[in-house]
Amino acid sequence: AKRDYERTPPKPFVLLESAYEGERDASRQRIREQAWWAMLSGAAGHALGSKAIYLMDADWPRHLDSPAVRDLEVLLRLLENYAWWRFKPDFDARCVAGDRGTFSDTTDPALGHDYVVAACDESRGLALAYVN
Repeated sequence: AKRDYERTPPKPFVLLESAYEGERDASRQRIREQAWWAMLSGAAGHALGSKAIYLMDADWPRHLDSPAVRDLEVLLRLLENYAWWRFKPDFDARCVAGDRGTFSDTTDPALGHDYVVAACDESRGLALAYVN
């Protein structure tokens, strides 16, 4: 997300293909972090994937109200209260200072899960952060 946000000229990006619910041992936390990290890093959106839904398993309708869906509803309700599209990712650590954890731009699940991702409004009077 950081690399995409910093492209010149800027172009909107949406996180589409990340870990899916019910696939490759993706934990509830990992699925939640992907959405928060994307949205606080300048993404224009995030798509939740679910193995049961894309395979159209017999019980796929039950997965429309899964733990991951409920977690993303929390993010949606929060962002709906703010002009989230005006928030800027806090890549320069002006809103959140100090130890932010370990940044990793790899897909290695052992790296980067303690990193604090944040975004600030234009005045830097309000910040949203995701902390594990």
